[in-house]
Amino acid sequence: MMKNLALMGLLAGFYFSNMAATELETESRFRVSGELLLLKPTFDDTYFGAKIPRIRADAPDYAVKRKNCDPTYEPGFRFDVGYTPSCGNEWVLSYTHLDGRHSVTIEPDEHYTVSAQTGQPRFSGLYGLTEFPANSTVKYRYRRLEALYTCQVLNDCALDVSMGLGVDSAELYFRQDSTFKQDGGFPDPQSPGDTGLARNVSDTKGLGPELYVSMNYPIMKSSWLCNGVLSLKIDAAASILVSKSRCSQLNQISNDLTGEIVNTLLDTENEKEWRFIPALHARVGFLYNYEFCCKNLELEFGYQFSSYIGALARLNYQNTLPLSYTTYDNYDIQGVYFSAGFKF
Repeated sequence: MMKNLALMGLLAGFYFSNMAATELETESRFRVSGELLLLKPTFDDTYFGAKIPRIRADAPDYAVKRKNCDPTYEPGFRFDVGYTPSCGNEWVLSYTHLDGRHSVTIEPDEHYTVSAQTGQPRFSGLYGLTEFPANSTVKYRYRRLEALYTCQVLNDCALDVSMGLGVDSAELYFRQDSTFKQDGGFPDPQSPGDTGLARNVSDTKGLGPELYVSMNYPIMKSSWLCNGVLSLKIDAAASILVSKSRCSQLNQISNDLTGEIVNTLLDTENEKEWRFIPALHARVGFLYNYEFCCKNLELEFGYQFSSYIGALARLNYQNTLPLSYTTYDNYDIQGVYFSAGFKF
């Protein structure tokens, strides 16, 4: 799918650039840029365990503390390649890449025990009020490839507004592994115990049309900027992705001594489903542009937001097997970006 999108972008770009060059006969210019990203994914409902007070449930100070596994900021990158057939028009091919993982551990202490808060009810019931740590790890993968053709629609009083159409593609992967332990139990608590694993996986890939708008407004030009221009830059985009999604849930128990799987309580995968997923993107930052020898150096710093609505699919079970249902949560990403580009 990514290769097909790149080919579509190249064909569209050559078509529009040749048409514009024929009409305006202006010199073409190229642009390349690289970005360092520091992004934080935001996933709904990553709660996996709880600290349960050792006191009676009807005591005044009784309060259960649920714990989640929300990822922190992780580094990623983005590349842009642009071609300008005429003043104010440009076609762009860009690629965004982000991988990451985050782990959280819950420790029991003199005041609290640890209980599972994930998996089907039968699984979580096996790991209630334990004296062992619980751990959860979230792994995620984000890929985005887009091809755009933009044109200037307003240039008045230094305000520059461009709009564009294109094709957007995304891969959104999520996996959460939560582990819990218990001892051998009665009559020999010192015998080898077991470890329970609750795994949730969501994998969504989509492709669709994109509408793009950009605003650039110069706010400063002075000698201490080396006669460069500092501008406020705002980008926004919206797309509808024709997507296919898969999700699965695994609940299994392994022996701590041998490492062998002794029981698989649940191993279910949804059939692939096709859905329409809206995607929203926004960027706000400051752009520094310095021109020399008919070339341009561009430096940009700002904050960006992306939201894929309903892209994160999770399989859930009720108290009675095999009754199950799927929930759809947002796959959101936000963070800081720093871009360095060169026009020639």
